Amino acid sequence: MHDHSDTKDTIDGECNPNIRRLTVRGVFNHPLASYIKYLLSCLSAPNIQQITFEIVLLWPHNERNWQGWNEVDQVLDGVKFRGLREVAIVLDTYPDMDPIHQHLTDQFPSMYGKGILDIRRL
Repeated sequence: MHDHSDTKDTIDGECNPNIRRLTVRGVFNHPLASYIKYLLSCLSAPNIQQITFEIVLLWPHNERNWQGWNEVDQVLDGVKFRGLREVAIVLDTYPDMDPIHQHLTDQFPSMYGKGILDIRRL
């Protein structure tokens, strides 16, 4: 949700019942989870079915702090996202996805438990 006051082709994400799919692209850093939590908390799209997070990772996976992503999971587990059919986390990462997959599964227990969490490479 950026200020696009100079254009007429913007979408009001705070109240748009027509959104079915949402893709959020970002570079992994400490505040990314907080930003996504804020973005999703502001979103009012009762018909949304698919959310994709495309995340670029810039340093080795053992140095990443995945803390805070469980709060994103909690928001997605709320009433306003009850129609979700898929939460995809698409990563630009190294060949060994196992440690990252485990970290994200731990941080998204609700989405994993519902069977709608998809973690994959770009």
